[in-house]
Amino acid sequence: MAEKKSLFKKIGDAFSTKDEKAAVEAAQTVSQDAAKAAAKAKMEAEKAKEELAELKKKQELEEARERIEAARKAAAKVEADKVMAAAAAAEALKPKYKIIREHTMTPDDTLSGLALHFYGHATPSYWQYIIEVNKDTIGSEVKDYTPGKVIKIAELPEDFLKK
Repeated sequence: MAEKKSLFKKIGDAFSTKDEKAAVEAAQTVSQDAAKAAAKAKMEAEKAKEELAELKKKQELEEARERIEAARKAAAKVEADKVMAAAAAAEALKPKYKIIREHTMTPDDTLSGLALHFYGHATPSYWQYIIEVNKDTIGSEVKDYTPGKVIKIAELPEDFLKK
């Protein structure tokens, strides 16, 4: 049989139950707040992780763009170098001398005589210039010319004209 409680005990039980209920409710509220805070922190962490991944992708994209630009610049430099080399080759193939006349050598011709006839001077620098212009035809030696060979008479360079 149940024990009969006094009025004070009933009031005390009511208050203690009320306090326990309040404590339980407070604990539940704290627990819910903590769960909400944890969920919010988790969402923020996920968001930060996504932002970091996006930032990393942007950085990788920028690095890739920089590599592409560097490759384009290198290709442009190579192309410019090719053009410069082609221009230099074309310049090298240009005749060094402006040929003003051709002369067929006779048995009576001498290089100093030809220099006097075409340039007005028979000094060594003038007939040596005729040899230089015609290296491929008469060689580099004075004795290597023979009658019947066609030699080129080139315009004198400016340094000859200043003498």
